[in-house]
Amino acid sequence: MDKTNALQIFISFFFPLLFNCAILNAGSMEKNNQKTAYDFYLHGNASYHNGQYGKAITAFRKSVELDPNYYYAHINLGVALVKAQEFNEAIQKFTFCINKKWGSGADQFVLYFNRALAWKEIGQTRSALRDQATLKKLDPVRVKELQNSKDYILMDTIYVETRNEADKNRLFNRYKTSITKGKIVLRKIADFGKTAEEYEAMGLIEGTLEDFPEKDNQVLAYYRVYTDPGKIPFGTGWIVDILTQKSIPNIISRTRSRVKSIFY
Repeated sequence: MDKTNALQIFISFFFPLLFNCAILNAGSMEKNNQKTAYDFYLHGNASYHNGQYGKAITAFRKSVELDPNYYYAHINLGVALVKAQEFNEAIQKFTFCINKKWGSGADQFVLYFNRALAWKEIGQTRSALRDQATLKKLDPVRVKELQNSKDYILMDTIYVETRNEADKNRLFNRYKTSITKGKIVLRKIADFGKTAEEYEAMGLIEGTLEDFPEKDNQVLAYYRVYTDPGKIPFGTGWIVDILTQKSIPNIISRTRSRVKSIFY
């Protein structure tokens, strides 16, 4: 096996796992073969895509019951409610998530976009225009792309990939100079209270999988993680810090060193 193929296996296995960490949290891990909030979230997504909106609503309600902070399920519940013509409850759900300030800027875009569509459906044009004004501030480019769209955005695997790509591009464009000089950059995406936080990080790793456009033999690594240790007595702030900003740069740094030791 040559270096290129070996590195491709390493990167393609390691980083997609990190890419989708935001979907999961500690409270959603399966225990004792019982269905978890994540299980019901997946079941709700499948039902939604099959046009079974009643089943989707039931699944998403169960998901948020098991994990009240699982905002993907909250948002998808709102979308399923829209499909069931329950517009007022859907708007209440979107508003609830907006007020909680859940998610990254890309996630907030989804909330305002979905709510704007729902406002339009019940004839609340003025409210829809206010949400559209917010959308232009969050992402003016994407607003133009979706200006004629009437499709609600479901926060499923397809959305996560799109959202991660958008956030990754924003992070790179903001810190391009530092990244190309070899620095590992870190940004807090969202803060969900005393225990839960979401971060993203980016750095260059020497490799031959795909040359970085402005650096020879470099791979751009993007790491995204959501941490929620749940209820732990005697304070948990230090645990979240250890699991996030104090350790994330080390993860990319150690990966960088490990790759270099294997392939060079």
